Amino acid sequence: MDIGLSPIRLTGGLCLSGRRLTSGDVAIAGDRFAEGGGREVDASGHILLPGIVDLRASGWIGHMPPGRPRPADVARAVAAAADSLARNGVTTAWISAGWSRADAYATPEMAEAVVATVADLRERGAPLDLSARIEADTHLTDEADRLVALIARPGIAHVALRPMILTLQDLAEGDAPARSAWARAHAVPTRAIGAAAEAAAAASAHVPRHICRVAAACDAAGIGFSSHGDRDAEAREHYRMLGARMADTPRTRAAVTAARAMGDPVILDARDVVGSARQQGWVADGLVDALATGDVPSSGLRAALALDACGLVPFPEAWALVSARPAAVMARPDRGAIAPGLRADFVVLDARTRHVAATISGGRLVAGQGALADRIAGMPLAAE
Repeated sequence: MDIGLSPIRLTGGLCLSGRRLTSGDVAIAGDRFAEGGGREVDASGHILLPGIVDLRASGWIGHMPPGRPRPADVARAVAAAADSLARNGVTTAWISAGWSRADAYATPEMAEAVVATVADLRERGAPLDLSARIEADTHLTDEADRLVALIARPGIAHVALRPMILTLQDLAEGDAPARSAWARAHAVPTRAIGAAAEAAAAASAHVPRHICRVAAACDAAGIGFSSHGDRDAEAREHYRMLGARMADTPRTRAAVTAARAMGDPVILDARDVVGSARQQGWVADGLVDALATGDVPSSGLRAALALDACGLVPFPEAWALVSARPAAVMARPDRGAIAPGLRADFVVLDARTRHVAATISGGRLVAGQGALADRIAGMPLAAE
């Protein structure tokens, strides 16, 4: 769905303004929020919230056809994932592509296909604001030239450094069922786990120089980079010294508190927060800056609602974790809030069910169902 809208003004609903929900009108004209005017649309019984800003969206993998993953299938999968993100209130997203020797969905060929697809969607004026994010295995040193060339392409917003050797070694030393399950999920033979761990260990001597080269490529491209999966404070300090000024999915409280002490943003997977009392505690203690959807597009919305429902974080603060605060991490000051002059990105929830009734991105209706979506579009719409 992608429907351009004439100037409209939504009335009668609740709107998140700052740190509280208040009654008030929301007007849009073109791709921006406006002071007022436009066709009036009754939004009674609904809540209007800033659009979700997603720092790591990898749900495209779930749209890949069964069997051996192929780069030729990536374009359709990423487009389907973008539709799913829109249906769940996401208006800005970094589409994440892995770069690894141990995951058939994260080979260099697959990553290049993701980057090319995102660039094509942007060129064709996709209503969601999409950029690419690369999650690079620090021990895949023999593909350094290729990775540096990819980072130099337009449309890449961020690079995450992930030492996959730690995961591979844990799997190789763990039990057989865990290895088999991981291999199935990543479409590789079980025997490939041990081989990949050995190859990563053999590359260890080259890793420091490799990371410095990747960091230099990010600097040259004008993009930031982060560490992924820090296991302790020492790991966070190590990557911070190399220039990684964001901690994505740290594994321990020590790593989280180290990042906060250094002033580095902490990003968690929204699905993990929904299911983990430990990570909910980090959020409640104010140690987390933003939540990302990862491979579950609905998880950002569900996490914000769950944090409020269980009394850990008031709803306005919970919503900021998926909207205003990730927008700040992305350095996108024109989104994450509903105010005149900002980009018209917002999601409309049914106040009773908390389901998404409509998503507007850049002033365009990109997802919607029910009577309110019909009224916003000014024409009958088939339910999705």
